[in-house]
Amino acid sequence: MSGLDWLKLVHGQEGLSDRESSGREASAGECASGECSGRLSAAVFELLPCMAVILRAGDISGLNRLARRLTGLVVDPFAKPVRIEEVLSQASSVCAPEPQDRRVRFDGVLLGAGGASLRVSAAATEIQFEGESCTLLLMMEAAAPDGLYETRVEDLLEAMPRATVVTHAGRVVRVNSEFLQMFGYALDDVLGHVLDDLVLPDGQLNENELIRYQLGRTGRSAFDTQRRTRDGRLLEVHVMVSRLRLGSGAGGLFIVYRPIERSKPEAEPARQSPLHDPLTGLANRILFVNRTDLMLSRMRRDAKRRFAVMLLDLDGLGGVNEALGHAAGNAVLLEVAHRLQQFVRPRDTLGHMDGDKFAFLRDQVGSRPELEQFASRLQAEAERVIEVHGERAFVSATIGIVVAHVDSRNGEAMLRDAMAAASAAKGAGGRGIVLVGAEDVDTQDGVEDHAGEATAEQC
Repeated sequence: MSGLDWLKLVHGQEGLSDRESSGREASAGECASGECSGRLSAAVFELLPCMAVILRAGDISGLNRLARRLTGLVVDPFAKPVRIEEVLSQASSVCAPEPQDRRVRFDGVLLGAGGASLRVSAAATEIQFEGESCTLLLMMEAAAPDGLYETRVEDLLEAMPRATVVTHAGRVVRVNSEFLQMFGYALDDVLGHVLDDLVLPDGQLNENELIRYQLGRTGRSAFDTQRRTRDGRLLEVHVMVSRLRLGSGAGGLFIVYRPIERSKPEAEPARQSPLHDPLTGLANRILFVNRTDLMLSRMRRDAKRRFAVMLLDLDGLGGVNEALGHAAGNAVLLEVAHRLQQFVRPRDTLGHMDGDKFAFLRDQVGSRPELEQFASRLQAEAERVIEVHGERAFVSATIGIVVAHVDSRNGEAMLRDAMAAASAAKGAGGRGIVLVGAEDVDTQDGVEDHAGEATAEQC
């Protein structure tokens, strides 16, 4: 594609003739060399013949088809934004250019789908996209003469603007100077050592299950947490983990740490959230009971309002732990948590109490048959076969349900009653559903019918 074609594409002039599209190939650097900044339509952006990314204040707000395919990223407006530095080395100048630099060209390494790395030639320029000022970043593969992408691991790591480490079988095999500076170690102190022993705070080993779970589902794991420095200080960081193919086909992990800046009142957070389960991230017993108490207060102001506490007790998790190990058991709990979350509405609460028990706070319940039907869907979702590290794991579920009424004492008592109902169902042979206190909802008096909404949730 000629330089003229690039110019017309970026300015939204489509429909190029065969004569105009002939000529030498242009690099991404040529596109940003002087005349390409202007207006860009969404249709042209999607069809650009190179990887194209829209940046706003350093956050990725759009990727074209080729960029989505090669990076595996999808922009989610409801998720935490992804910074360009997290996926592309040498991108700092794009996010904070010199005042006189309206166009930036550089070479970097892109972290692609599944953790694969790709050497790219990149160019950035200011444009108008869909009526807003933003930065257009164009990237083309920088191929070696023999068609292979060659990047020394050490050069890649040192180019990363964040603390970065490569592990194999949990041990550090490569590390950059940003990591050493952030955590206070010397190179000889980390190479060959177990990474968890160096930076993972006590009581957070369950995060490894979260990482394995997310890698298995999307090929990438990212979350906010804490890490420990050599002198024992706790740092709040955003962790991004991708798979990386090492020499001789061995598999490793590519891990990036970005510090999280907090305001002064948050400068010394608790080591773990006091209101959320550390394994699943769901509400723990304290938060679940507090929200149940709040529901009771609302119900006493509006006698027609009804809600239910449901306790789902997994059967067979102990057998999974014995046959496949506790790591597999944790993976099962994570998968069940993920499946149950699809049924949560805005005023509902899903919690992990302990071990093999989940609690569901269901607002605005309908009739007894509706409650039993909803419980059956939860049960069926939890019991679907779960793939764990190449093995098939099976669990069953027993559910106890307690419907709130004006004489309900408090959230703790309702939770205990739901546990007792689940125990009664289990004592009757397991896989049962026991519902108590539903007399007040059978008439449907003043209670909104959610049958249509339940159908949507199942989908």
